[in-house]
Amino acid sequence: MVENEVAPSWRAAVTELMELLRRTPVLSPETHQREQLSSNEIIELRTVDGVVRRDHESRALNVTGERFADEMDRLVRRAGFRPDVAPAVITRLTRNARPTFVFDEAESARLQEQAAAAVEPVLITYREGDVLIRRGQVLEERTRVVLVREQRVHIAAGPRMPVWLGRAGMTGGVLVVTMAMGAYLWFFYPRSLREPQKIVAVAAATALVTVIALWGAAANPGLLMIVAFAPTVFLAVVFAIAFDQRLAIAFAALQGLLVCAALGQTPAIYLVALVGVAAAAWRLREIRNRKAILSAGAVTAGAMAVALLFAALIDRPLAGAGVSQGVAIRGVAIDALQVGIGAMFVAFLALGLLPVIERAFDVSTGMTLIELRDPKHPLLRELAQRAPGTYTHSITVATLVEAAADAIGADGLHAYVGSLYHDIGKMNKPEYFVENQAGGLNRHNKLSPAMSLLVIVGHVKDGVELAREYNLPRSIRSYIETHHGTTLVEYFYQRARERADEASGDTPAEFGYRYPGPKPRTKEEAILMLCDAVESASRALGEPTPSRIEGLVQTLATKRLMDGQFDECDLTLRELHIIEQTVIKSLNSIYHARIAYPSGGSGESGNKQQRKPTQPASDVAAAKSERVG
Repeated sequence: MVENEVAPSWRAAVTELMELLRRTPVLSPETHQREQLSSNEIIELRTVDGVVRRDHESRALNVTGERFADEMDRLVRRAGFRPDVAPAVITRLTRNARPTFVFDEAESARLQEQAAAAVEPVLITYREGDVLIRRGQVLEERTRVVLVREQRVHIAAGPRMPVWLGRAGMTGGVLVVTMAMGAYLWFFYPRSLREPQKIVAVAAATALVTVIALWGAAANPGLLMIVAFAPTVFLAVVFAIAFDQRLAIAFAALQGLLVCAALGQTPAIYLVALVGVAAAAWRLREIRNRKAILSAGAVTAGAMAVALLFAALIDRPLAGAGVSQGVAIRGVAIDALQVGIGAMFVAFLALGLLPVIERAFDVSTGMTLIELRDPKHPLLRELAQRAPGTYTHSITVATLVEAAADAIGADGLHAYVGSLYHDIGKMNKPEYFVENQAGGLNRHNKLSPAMSLLVIVGHVKDGVELAREYNLPRSIRSYIETHHGTTLVEYFYQRARERADEASGDTPAEFGYRYPGPKPRTKEEAILMLCDAVESASRALGEPTPSRIEGLVQTLATKRLMDGQFDECDLTLRELHIIEQTVIKSLNSIYHARIAYPSGGSGESGNKQQRKPTQPASDVAAAKSERVG
């Protein structure tokens, strides 16, 4: 009897709940997310019995969402279930819940295409003379499409000759700029033309950044100030690191000219690119830490942003022509922000690609050189342990070289590091070199001059092999190869002549007792050659007075000059004189007079001056044979 009374109400509640569930779709998490991201606000619901209903997408529930349990509670109570059975119904609906509707991708695509085909096209007619866009207006996508189509129609309807002439002019401009770059290298950097690796790297870098700038501007016109000019600034940064500031400005300015011409930019915008190029090159004269690159990026960003503001005053109307002053100013501010972001992006990119740039152009930045000058470098530590005398000699020579290089405006840091490693080959046979001998028997006394020559000259080849083994930069290896040039090993040459005279034999050829070379090819390498010889010879002076040191330096400098050792570097006589004076000053500070303090019971007055003790005769001879010769 009770069942007969309850059944109708139960069936009514269930029927109402089913209807509510049909109007409140429960979706899987993926389908629910798709609907949330969709631009359509109305969804179409189809049931198995063919009923089609349209409803707002906000009514859809995520089967795993936080609202699902609360909505089921609301629907159950709205359906009319009694309070005592409602919790059981809610538990049944929420436990192991499954979606009530699934997404039909194929049918949705078909309906979308059908709806799109049913839309009547809107035809807008433009007559000759109509203004499509005014100067200073914001370019919308619809207007851009119209402009592109109008240009195509204009080109297709007009004569072909102007089109071909325009393309020929652009091609000729590219050729002229390319020839200008080649001529610049030919006249100002002739040595680079003998290094194919650098020429290929220069051409590849220039072409790559140009393609990136043009492609980026075409693909993202809204980011023109970043994608078009950041590559030009990046090219300036790369060439400032790989070569110098002058070449960086010249090449980046020419590349920027190509980009501006291809994109139809005004001279004022080109000046913005020039300001960025000049600022980047100016700040990257020397890179001794990461802060230098980031600082250069910040300065470049500020300079380009300010330059763009001034360019906007020249090129852009700030009011009128259908655009408000606020919109115009906002557009200029956005462009200024873009160039600033582009410059900072270039700085971070250059910092990350610094090892790649060094390897591609075979250069060493200040950061790399500072790492190499660290006394804890494995090669320097090994040199100090196996050949302590050579290590001390190298540090002294490096100090002389750095002072002389700075005096003539050369790269003092690079020269210092190269000097530290110039004699690393001696660690293979340290006992055959005078600075490592403890005053005992000179091993060369038991060797023939020819055999001694092989040992002495061999330290150059051994040094190059060690440098390659420890992955020293090529520019540092060059110091090892050239620090003796093709000079004559005089001591052993004279011994060979004496033995030949005693044996009434043929006089040995001078050529056979020379180092194999090559001769110094840079100012820094020439300075090292002179300082290496001077430091060795000065230790052989019995009384290193200022006058003797001056005479020694001038004699050795003249000797190297007359021997043609400086013929392949661009060292001038004026610079050579400055180097001589700097080295003389440095040596005088090293060999200055010292006060002899009285010792207990010696009875000496203590007012005598004491100088560095002289070397034994045998050591002097060995020093001259390897060093001065």
